[in-house]
Amino acid sequence: IDVTYNTDLEDPITGFQIIDAAGQILLGLNSKISHFPKTDRTKGERAIFEWTLPNILKSGTYFVSATLHDFGGEPYDWWVEAKSFVVEREEDTSALVLVDHGLKVTEKK
Repeated sequence: IDVTYNTDLEDPITGFQIIDAAGQILLGLNSKISHFPKTDRTKGERAIFEWTLPNILKSGTYFVSATLHDFGGEPYDWWVEAKSFVVEREEDTSALVLVDHGLKVTEKK
């Protein structure tokens, strides 16, 4: 999330949600949950927030909503469906997510 602050803010929280085509919020993260240290921001300052996570999404279309809010959760700005993306996977599931996994089978006779 690329943020340019148009006013001074005391410790704003930057975050996002990933939402599926049915409108279900599958994932929500922010700088507070990610243990980013409290940082005051000044007008004109720019910060780029990048999260890395495993691909747990099954095939489908997804939307990203972005938010900037105060420490108590009151929004400064909220951009619903700021971006969309498509996931195409060989394996699929009827569940909401598909996690990387291993399988060990021990045959007993």
